[in-house]
Amino acid sequence: MSKIADKKKPAAAALEPEDITVANTDVLTKYKAAADITNRVIAQVTATCVDGASILEICVNGDKAIEEGTKAVYTKGKISKGVGFPTCISVNNVICHFSPLATESEAAQTLKNGDMVK
Repeated sequence: MSKIADKKKPAAAALEPEDITVANTDVLTKYKAAADITNRVIAQVTATCVDGASILEICVNGDKAIEEGTKAVYTKGKISKGVGFPTCISVNNVICHFSPLATESEAAQTLKNGDMVK
C-alpha cells in the first residue's frame, strides 16, 4: 500500500519554485547573452545615425538586428526571446522612446546635422 501512496506524492523538487534570479547561473548566462546582443545592436544602430538617415529605417533595422541576434541563441526548447521593447532614438524635443510607426506622419522624419549626440 505504501508503494502506491509514494507514487502519488509529488517529488520534493517539483514543489520548489524555479530560481529566476541572477544567483542561478543559467539565468545569469542568459542575461549575459542578451547584453552581448544588445551591445552589438547598439553599435550597429549608432553607426547608422548619420545626416539624412530615416528614423523609421533606423528603428526597423534595429529591431531586425535584435531578432537575428536572438534567433541564433537557445534554439532548444521553448524560450521566449526577441524584441522586448522596440528600438527607439531620442531626437530633439522627444526625450526618449521615439520609434515611429510606418503609418504615422513622423515616419518620414530624417536625422539632420546637430540631431546626433554619440
